Amino acid sequence: MKNELTAKLEQYMKDCTLYYDLPGLVIGVGLCGRDYTYQGASGFRNFDTKEPLKPDAIFHMASITKLFTSTAVMMLLQENKLRLEDKMIDILPTPSIDDKRYEEVTIKHILTHTSGILDAKFVYDPKDKHFLYSDLEYDTLATVIEAASGIRFDDFVNKKILLPLGMNDSEISITLRPDMVIGHSKNEENQITVGPYFEYQIERASSSTLTSHVGDMEKWGKEVLVKKTLLHPETYELALREYVPIPEMGQQMGMSWFKREQAGYTLYGHIGSDPGYRTAFWMCPELNLHYTVLANMTRTPIKKICEEIFDILRPYA
Repeated sequence: MKNELTAKLEQYMKDCTLYYDLPGLVIGVGLCGRDYTYQGASGFRNFDTKEPLKPDAIFHMASITKLFTSTAVMMLLQENKLRLEDKMIDILPTPSIDDKRYEEVTIKHILTHTSGILDAKFVYDPKDKHFLYSDLEYDTLATVIEAASGIRFDDFVNKKILLPLGMNDSEISITLRPDMVIGHSKNEENQITVGPYFEYQIERASSSTLTSHVGDMEKWGKEVLVKKTLLHPETYELALREYVPIPEMGQQMGMSWFKREQAGYTLYGHIGSDPGYRTAFWMCPELNLHYTVLANMTRTPIKKICEEIFDILRPYA
């Protein structure tokens, strides 16, 4: 079984980089009930120099970061240092948005993207519980974590989440890591072009500043599926619980976890997108499996790739 699945994943990656015209692709898989792990790469780290991409390549993880930020908030909730119903006005008393409705925005609204705020303006009323994805609002959670814990956001995640899980090559950082994979895009002639490097410029950004690789994400997958050392099982259940539907995506939103259905199974995870990178982490508790997908090119069809990988994995779980 293991050799057969490995061969299928290896072939899929080669086909993927060819048919989707990608510079490179990395896949990490864990079938926890089968004691099977796989980490592989195809294509190039740098398309110009043709330097091969390897499984231990460090990627900008983009919005997968939100799963770790949400976990930090839930840890503080577990310690009774925060409540989901706490008002943001009590934590950020001088917001940049001048609108009375801000007084009603809670931590829960930010975690579930239902504050109604986009680019410092209200599009919906918070009480409408309408999904509206906002990186800018999510970045305020760094301040929430710092206010409740007395620890800088990056230090909290690095020392209280990544270090205990043994994710030793991962970190929250707003500075450019010299070992990070360079991103790619396509020009007007639809040709793959290199860079420039993507670098986050927002201090303590809690929406997109994780850097990691599939080996470390394997440890994250085991934590959220099996070990549950950071949060109590019931707290994980609260984080995964559906809070608001997203009809246009055919998904639902939990505490920063997206929930989707495929082939009769439920998956939880997050997709990341920033210039030069598309990333994804998904887990299926029913099949006790998780997988991470990392691509070093803008507009990679990450959703389709994730669906195809799950179809490959299902018969072996």
